[in-house]
Amino acid sequence: MPSYVESPFRAGEVLTAERLNALETEVRRLANVRGGTGLAVRSGRGGLQIAAVRTNDRYLCKAVGDIPPRDGATAGAGQVDLCWIRPEDDVIETTGDRIDVKNPSDSEMSAGVGIASGLYCWAERDPFGVWLVAPLECGS
Repeated sequence: MPSYVESPFRAGEVLTAERLNALETEVRRLANVRGGTGLAVRSGRGGLQIAAVRTNDRYLCKAVGDIPPRDGATAGAGQVDLCWIRPEDDVIETTGDRIDVKNPSDSEMSAGVGIASGLYCWAERDPFGVWLVAPLECGS
């Protein structure tokens, strides 16, 4: 939660040094924040650097079955269950959503055994709307 909570400016209101300094302090506190939609702030060679962050299109998932590796130039195909971590107790569970994915890697993605004991990985949506798995990040 941000610690800088100030009422919004109204028309004709003067930007005071005190408010500007409070805003700068909060931006410096957020330096080196990564991820999420909105802004990423970091301290760089030229001072503070602020950049826009694109919407997250990477999701935690678990394979429904083994997803074969690519065969030459043809990606392997399979399905994954999207997962989430419940904030109240940090338990990983499925969301109930299942999606078709492609495996462009030369490694098979293993489903593991059971939602709690299997291997998790990432599913990403490419710019063309195809879901890809990243099996090298979760092992096989």
